[in-house]
Amino acid sequence: DVVRRDEATRRVLDGEADVAVTYATGPLHGVRVESAVVVPVYAIVPVGHELAGRARVSLAELCAYPVALPTTGQSLRELFDIAARIGNLAVRRVLECDELAPLYEFVRQGGGVSLVGGLGDVAGEGVEHVHLDDPAFRQREAQVQTMAGRTLSLTVTRFAALLVSLVQPAI
Repeated sequence: DVVRRDEATRRVLDGEADVAVTYATGPLHGVRVESAVVVPVYAIVPVGHELAGRARVSLAELCAYPVALPTTGQSLRELFDIAARIGNLAVRRVLECDELAPLYEFVRQGGGVSLVGGLGDVAGEGVEHVHLDDPAFRQREAQVQTMAGRTLSLTVTRFAALLVSLVQPAI
């Protein structure tokens, strides 16, 4: 199932799921973290955009353009809002969406810029990924979680090990 991060962790805590792969921004009680990887965050910009081709871009530079954002409640959005408040940045939020495809299409069509995590959030043509350099985004980890104290079957243990090997930055 694909569910929100708090729901994924709740299912592991309640024993409804053996394993969850989710983002976390702080300590979690009752779960065993099998793997935790800080995943970079990227600005996505149209090919040919002023920010395209750069190794890094700051949040202030990104916010100079109309921004499409994940919906409130997603870890990437929470960290974006915190970083924007800390930096006292004016943000022109023109689209909020909980799916990646519309964010990418918005950027491809020249509506502005957006941001994505670097864990499999890669969409093909018409956009470029530029590392978004802000300390706030280093607070988010991609975690493989199991219930603390629970003995897992051999099959689940192998599956969790496979997930750990796959949870690596994609870009």
